[in-house]
Amino acid sequence: MQGYVAGRLLAFSLCVSTWLLSGFAMACATMSASTKATLKPIPFSALTGWADDDVAAAFAPFLRTCTRIQDAGAAPRPAVAPDSSLLSVCKIAAALGANPNPRTIRTFFEAHFAPHEIVAPTSKLTAYYEPVVEGARTPTDRFRHPLYTKPDDLVTAADAAETSIVLPHGLEAAQRQGEGLAPYATRAEIDAGALAGKGLELIYLADAADAYFVHIQGSTRVRLPDGTLERYGFAAKNGHPYRSVGRALLDSGTIPPEAATAEDVKAWMRANPKSARTFMQVNPSYVFFQRIEGLDTDLGPIGGAGVPLTSGRSLAVDHTLHAYGLPFWIESQLPVGEGGRMASFRRLMIAQDTGAAITGPARGDLFWGTGPEAGAIAGRVNNPGRFVVLLPCGAGE
Repeated sequence: MQGYVAGRLLAFSLCVSTWLLSGFAMACATMSASTKATLKPIPFSALTGWADDDVAAAFAPFLRTCTRIQDAGAAPRPAVAPDSSLLSVCKIAAALGANPNPRTIRTFFEAHFAPHEIVAPTSKLTAYYEPVVEGARTPTDRFRHPLYTKPDDLVTAADAAETSIVLPHGLEAAQRQGEGLAPYATRAEIDAGALAGKGLELIYLADAADAYFVHIQGSTRVRLPDGTLERYGFAAKNGHPYRSVGRALLDSGTIPPEAATAEDVKAWMRANPKSARTFMQVNPSYVFFQRIEGLDTDLGPIGGAGVPLTSGRSLAVDHTLHAYGLPFWIESQLPVGEGGRMASFRRLMIAQDTGAAITGPARGDLFWGTGPEAGAIAGRVNNPGRFVVLLPCGAGE
């Protein structure tokens, strides 16, 4: 063990040397011209709470993501390609085995990554969860809100990348029409019957508000009338940009700012079903699903990287700016304490997911877990935070 630690300390020294010589060595390295954000190299000692966090809890999700990004197969929701240095670090992680001791894991992260604080004009943390809702495989008067599977004529960004197809400007998916492409049906058009009669219905939910929020979360567990639980996860989206219903309700004066949490919005939708439908259609984005079988019930749904999410350790990031597998150190004060009180959140997270609303260098969505309790907490989170990305040694060379 002493030899291992000595070796890792030497690796850390080399990491720092490489970091200081790399393109990230400037006092503040610009991320890109469009983000107006910079990367500021800092030591691990500048991470408040680093020594107290159970960083070993982030190792398993890191290793799962490493396995995925080393695979040549495309992720369900593609992100920035991983740097070769990240792939090299992934090989080192795999060599440690599935259950290295916590001290070894901490040394691994400190030896092979260099913290860079993301200095951006704004930062924002939200949280999401996996709902558990009531549903049935066949429609009835009670169960009449379908989740659809991916249509055959939908061309996604992943499909386009594999075939060199160019999607219409501003869209992440499109409809194949003969030899060409056209914007896919919007939420309003799908609600009006654009997909009716095509046999795409996977499951029928009992509550329209639940169905809408399943689209927002991107996954769900469905409890059937006999008590059986089934899992459904993200398969694709129609490609239109996301628009916030909560923001539309606020801007119209329909709900006050003090009643704008996810649970408040859901309650308003249930109390005002006709108006709720109109507001839901403000958001043209629409999600298609697939049934997920064989996934460990202790793990979360499949994220954008193609691996199951881990409660409290998985982070959704802007897929146009960050690679899956990158570790992020997140610091904030969040309303996650008992009764919604503010509490310190200081934790190592792994980028494993993305989302239509997750845009910007210092923008993250924390996966909080499964079920109503996780949902109640996740719905309250909307706070600024400190984002520190751990770049693998040699990144940018």
